[in-house]
Amino acid sequence: MIISIIIPTLNEEKNIFKLYNAIKKKFKYKNYEIIFVDDDSSDQTQSKILYLKKQKKNVRYIFRKEKNLSTAFLDGVKISKGEYVVLMDADLQHYQSDLNKLYYEIKKNNLDIVIGSRFLEYSSNYSKTLKSIIRLFISKLFIAFVNYIFGLKVSDPLAGFFISRKKSLKNNKYLYKKGFKILLDYLIVNKKELNIKDIPIKVNKRLYGSSKLNFKIFWLFLKQCYFYFSK
Repeated sequence: MIISIIIPTLNEEKNIFKLYNAIKKKFKYKNYEIIFVDDDSSDQTQSKILYLKKQKKNVRYIFRKEKNLSTAFLDGVKISKGEYVVLMDADLQHYQSDLNKLYYEIKKNNLDIVIGSRFLEYSSNYSKTLKSIIRLFISKLFIAFVNYIFGLKVSDPLAGFFISRKKSLKNNKYLYKKGFKILLDYLIVNKKELNIKDIPIKVNKRLYGSSKLNFKIFWLFLKQCYFYFSK
């Protein structure tokens, strides 16, 4: 059985090798593939991926012109070979050792989705600066709002780190498919059919590159909520 780890990238040239090596070192389950989905990076991200592909048999990739994390994940799922698929950031903020926790929970409890949550009792966020504290506070407000209007009961519906059975990722034609919150799409559309659990994870400080969070992403998030709320 294969696990497919889907990693969307955009200008992450300094993180590609580090991320691959960290997953190899810390993920105990060895039968996995890594699928990089690059959205037309302007740096050397694609050349780094191509070099890695030549060296490693479990690396695959998609190079696209579109800049959209949600469809990057969906495109990765389309070519994935795994029974389970993982969405993971390329910026090294997710602890690679937490892959073991995600896989253990979904396998042990026969679940559809296990969410790596930033907001449970034993979660750990990088929140030592005023900027990160404010961002954490805003995230919690969004989550309270989203859970209320859509009737969700998870601690982190906006998470960017989760594992799912591939067969559970259905009803794609009803998804919003824009922006950065593909998990929220699936939770809203399939919430009555999915067995879901969220578990605490650690979140590290971004080491290289810049955050993709800006006003455009915030606007897309509001449009995503309106898309579903208006139905």
